[in-house]
Amino acid sequence: MNITDIVKYSTDTGTEIELSAETVRTYLIRGAEGVTDQEVVMFIEVCKAHRLNPFLNEAYLIKYGDYPASIVMGKETFTKRAERHSNFDGFEAGVTVLTPDGKKIVRRNGGLVLEGERLVGGWARIHRKDRKAPSYDEVKFEEYAKTSSGNNNNWSKMPGTMIRKVALVHALREAFPEAFSGLYSPEELAVETDALGIPQEREPIQAEVVEELIVNEHDYTRLTELKEIFAQAMGWDLEEAARAIVRDFGEPRGMDDAEYAAMLERLEKTMTDSGMLDIPSPEVPATEASLEFLPEDEEF
Repeated sequence: MNITDIVKYSTDTGTEIELSAETVRTYLIRGAEGVTDQEVVMFIEVCKAHRLNPFLNEAYLIKYGDYPASIVMGKETFTKRAERHSNFDGFEAGVTVLTPDGKKIVRRNGGLVLEGERLVGGWARIHRKDRKAPSYDEVKFEEYAKTSSGNNNNWSKMPGTMIRKVALVHALREAFPEAFSGLYSPEELAVETDALGIPQEREPIQAEVVEELIVNEHDYTRLTELKEIFAQAMGWDLEEAARAIVRDFGEPRGMDDAEYAAMLERLEKTMTDSGMLDIPSPEVPATEASLEFLPEDEEF
């Protein structure tokens, strides 16, 4: 699409949506100014591909400082869309706590943390009618709570609820990759929200320095190609594109072969669904230069 186009589509519930760059910039951006035309176009294409209604807060375009803009969905959007899937068969989700004596790990439904217990994580289990085993995921509390700034935020006020949301979204994305691949909740990206789950402005997260990276023997040629296409489509330089890929899909050099293959598949599917590329069938042989996905001293 061109930046001047008006895009029309229907949501899952039949609501007719019209989106233009002007509408997105006026009503649908949270956070700082400076969202690029390419980021606006990407947001519109993602909303169209997933049939989202951004006017009902099903999706947000969020920008903080010089960081690339992020497209996020509220937790309720994830659960509502899952419930409409023909193979959805329910879920359980809760918190993982350490007992006051420090001797036992307890996994409890819901977000309740009793006095004296230490909250260590969240878990979720998603059932599908067409699978024998449920999709299960468990996340560590510190990995998400530590990125939120200040004390007056939801991670301080209701930590059990927040980490349960993260685990649930993780598990839903694994159970229904065709519906949720490349989509994230505000809680996963450390975006501050109000009581209704609406993202609020906050300072950008300071990246941590990765001092040592394990370079496994993967074929990085395709990943390098995707990074270059991603950068061109979004109007970013290669460093910005690499940061966004690592943030949303993981650091590839520390993955085993199965994790790397899954990461590459998710990235390609997300870019294809967004209209960035047609996936070529032949594989390009790896070269020594192709391993240089990111500089070794890169910061994330």
